[in-house]
Amino acid sequence: MIMLIDISELEIPFSEFVDKMARLGQENHLEIRTMHEDIFNSMHKI
Repeated sequence: MIMLIDISELEIPFSEFVDKMARLGQENHLEIRTMHEDIFNSMHKI
């Protein structure tokens, strides 16, 4: 699944958010990969 979210009101550094999402995934037996939209778009552009 790919999910696009609005982080404009994020109150912690993006890198900390990425770490928290990864830990949340581990706790729930999931793999959560978080990346900035610009990186995602660059990776998937033909």
